[in-house]
Amino acid sequence: MGVGFSQGLAQVTLALFTTLAPAGMVAFCVMACVLLFGKLSEKQWERMSHFLVVPLAVAVVGFIGSATHLGKPSNALYVLAGIGRSPLSNEVIASVTFFALSGMSWYVGFSRQRWAQRLVRPGMLLACAAGAWQVWEIANAYTIRTISTWSTPSVQANLVLAALMGGALLTICSLSLSGYRTPRRLFGALLAIAGVSAAAAAVSQSLQFAELGAMRNVMTLARDLAPWYPAGIAVSAILAGCAIAVDARGLRMRGSIDPVRACAACALMFAGVFTVRFAFYCLHMTVGF
Repeated sequence: MGVGFSQGLAQVTLALFTTLAPAGMVAFCVMACVLLFGKLSEKQWERMSHFLVVPLAVAVVGFIGSATHLGKPSNALYVLAGIGRSPLSNEVIASVTFFALSGMSWYVGFSRQRWAQRLVRPGMLLACAAGAWQVWEIANAYTIRTISTWSTPSVQANLVLAALMGGALLTICSLSLSGYRTPRRLFGALLAIAGVSAAAAAVSQSLQFAELGAMRNVMTLARDLAPWYPAGIAVSAILAGCAIAVDARGLRMRGSIDPVRACAACALMFAGVFTVRFAFYCLHMTVGF
């Protein structure tokens, strides 16, 4: 087994985190915007607000995976000591802030008390702001100068694009499960975002691989860590394309996307994103050794 593949296996929980958590944040924010600015009946509002748990749960699963990478979850407390000076610490505090605000907004939505209901809308707005901050900090966490293969602009772009790809299809899945009669234009817009993001991600990932040609340390060439990276990019693009096609066919045939189809498409998209995120972690190469 090569050094690069071993690196990927050692950091597989981070691949899971960067696949699920940013996508869950994007989906939560889109659904929150539909709730805040859409014309919904009281019953529709109540049901959809409850189904905010779907993207929230996806993001939580990813976050739990990242905590296990610290050796044990309690080590996250030591990470918090570096807030403001450590990219990792900033990422953790941004994630904690998002989960606190989004979880509060979802939970309070079950209350019938007027004072509690008044907290839902501002809570959602703050959660959306925290979610955007979270994705930014997750992307910035990889600007590490001592890891030359990660400290490139394309790496940050790849993570943001992955968040949009997965988030768009997770939104469709969550809306379908909620039973909300989603306007065809909204589904179409989400599929367009997923398609454009997937195409841009394939280009950005290819540019990243091209940059690896000039990188090496005293031990190895960067490209030798994951020579199959182009194949991973291709597999990821194919899975993303299939995911979008599955939803698009349902939208074209029925004018809406049923939950089973939406869940299948979402699983395909996450598989595609995870494939290329795993390949990314295989490229871990420090400057010295």
